[in-house]
Amino acid sequence: MLQQNFLIMKVNYSRENQNRQFLSQLPPIPGYPYFFLLESDGRYLQTLRNGDFISRGQYDEARFLSVLESVAPAG
Repeated sequence: MLQQNFLIMKVNYSRENQNRQFLSQLPPIPGYPYFFLLESDGRYLQTLRNGDFISRGQYDEARFLSVLESVAPAG
C-alpha cells in the first residue's frame, strides 16, 4: 500500500549532515522517526508522528495502514 500510493524519501539527519535546506521547509521535528506527507508538487500536507501508529510499545501495522489509507489518493 505504501509503495503503490506514495513516493518514499528517507532524509538523514545527523550531526554531520543536518539537511538544513530541505528540513527548513517543514515543521520542526521533535524526534525520530518522523513522517511528513507532501503533495506531489512538494507542498506540505500533514505530519505523522510515530506515536500515531504505536500500540503496546510496538509499531502496529494495521494502525499505520489506517493512517495511510486516510490520506492516500483516491483511485
